[in-house]
Amino acid sequence: MRTSGYGEEAGLEVLEGDWDLFDDLSEVEATIENVEETEYPQHRPGVSIVRVSGGHGWREYEWSNGHVHRYDWELFTWDLRCPNCQHSDNTIYMVTDEVWAESGLTRNECFRCLEKAIGRQLVPADFDSTIPCNDPTQFQHGPELRQRMGHA
Repeated sequence: MRTSGYGEEAGLEVLEGDWDLFDDLSEVEATIENVEETEYPQHRPGVSIVRVSGGHGWREYEWSNGHVHRYDWELFTWDLRCPNCQHSDNTIYMVTDEVWAESGLTRNECFRCLEKAIGRQLVPADFDSTIPCNDPTQFQHGPELRQRMGHA
């Protein structure tokens, strides 16, 4: 997310530069609304929004004091298929550093490709149990991966 129109306004330095990635469009909209409806008026008492315009990837807020704040963003698709076999069930998981080094893999390959690379089926000891993505209460893994993690 890029912002413009804030210039040297005290108290709004947080808006300079690019913002972090958002998960979906509703998060983008909610963040913009929060800044425009709560943050900006705190620093400029008595101002109000007079016009909001926008389209795909941008919004402009025009204020009663003449300031215009513009937000621009780009949405992109994140392909989570295995980059090796293109399997669509490429659930997030993490094995120990030793297992990953043994595999020689360098991307986010699925557990099936990892098994091919190391020449054996994964076992519960291969997974780092301290990592949240391996916790069955926080992530939904398919039955095959759950079995290998010891969560069957």
